Amino acid sequence: MRGCRYADYRRFRSLWEANHGTPASADIIDATLHTERLLRGMKRTYRENVGALPDGTYIALNGTAWLVRGNKLLAWSGFGYTTWRPRPTQREVDVLTPRSVVAIFAAGYRPAIHPDAVTPDSSMFTEVPERYSKS
Repeated sequence: MRGCRYADYRRFRSLWEANHGTPASADIIDATLHTERLLRGMKRTYRENVGALPDGTYIALNGTAWLVRGNKLLAWSGFGYTTWRPRPTQREVDVLTPRSVVAIFAAGYRPAIHPDAVTPDSSMFTEVPERYSKS
């Protein structure tokens, strides 16, 4: 029996195939992502303007992983998403999400977002004031 995310996989794969121009399987996608994630055993990142990144992309900023979500960046920690900061519109950042996945997000795929990140304006989030964030 196929899991409840099978329709999401099919949509992702369809956008992947349209973006890459060739048929794809889970094994092909996984192999490509593995190559994009690592370089000689080290995490591979690339630079991009944060304002150009689609929702769902992870970036590294000041030693923290941040989820791009609308006009906010949500900080990931071992306790989940607990702080946020305004998303800069013009700033080069290190992108953690592989390029192929960012392209799929830009093509319209919306990743499942953990419930902690759905309501960043709730009281469980603490804003990182701009003067304290080492932009």
